[in-house]
Amino acid sequence: MYTNEILFMDKFLSKLKMMHVGSIPFRTNAYRAGVHAMKRYYEKNVHLLDENLSDIGLLFLNGGQKDFADAIMAVNGGRISLQNPRLEKASIQMTKKRAQLGLTDNELEIPDSFITEITQAFCDAADVLVM
Repeated sequence: MYTNEILFMDKFLSKLKMMHVGSIPFRTNAYRAGVHAMKRYYEKNVHLLDENLSDIGLLFLNGGQKDFADAIMAVNGGRISLQNPRLEKASIQMTKKRAQLGLTDNELEIPDSFITEITQAFCDAADVLVM
């Protein structure tokens, strides 16, 4: 997995935390719909990103199901917790302070509006309650 993919996943999960999302579906139809919505948003708005961030698009190859899931599983433990027995739910474990740091980290130069909108696209399509 590329560094930009991991940094993007961190920003995505940080944004979820700041949107007061406690958990997201994982490996379910709702999850697949959310990832598909993110892919559509990415494809329509990739022009807003610097060219050196094109590897983020790898998360959405083949509909994004495997690669995006692999990225979530790569951060399991510190930022999220996958709920057993079928791993159908990912609980956001990071603290609010950690989420704020993740969003202000400039190592991945991606507009906050892009992160907000792509995260909202996931939540809307996956029926994730945002507060």
